[in-house]
Amino acid sequence: MSSGKGIDAEFLRALKQKNDIIEVIRSYVPLDRKGGNHWACCPFHHEKTPSFSVNEGEQFYHCFGCGVSGDVVRFVQEIESTDFIGAVRILAARAKMTVPEGNFDSERALQMKKSGIRSRRLCLIRQGFICRIYTAAMTERRRIWNTFPAAV
Repeated sequence: MSSGKGIDAEFLRALKQKNDIIEVIRSYVPLDRKGGNHWACCPFHHEKTPSFSVNEGEQFYHCFGCGVSGDVVRFVQEIESTDFIGAVRILAARAKMTVPEGNFDSERALQMKKSGIRSRRLCLIRQGFICRIYTAAMTERRRIWNTFPAAV
């Protein structure tokens, strides 16, 4: 069974189970237990008062300051500035697990290709917008120019 990202859902479940979110986050940020949750200053934005909460029972985090939230895989993705597969590999190494072989490189290439297409499309949209502005400016300039009497 695949999770849609090229990794078996059962492997992901086992990976998350072997990487307790408290232990993983604590390796990056000091956590203080208050009530049922663990708290810290958010590692994703500057703050003086802790608003980053980690729920051990549900295995997720949420920052009430900037709104980021997710599970252990998402946290590693964000803190390490990596993609999903990169985060899975980091957590697998931490848990001494072997990542099942998959076609990750071609998935990454497809993602980059889609990103390039979006980027080119956006560039064309911007160029079209700039052309419309330029055309409107030139039309206005001609209109103003034509209001002056011709030189004799």
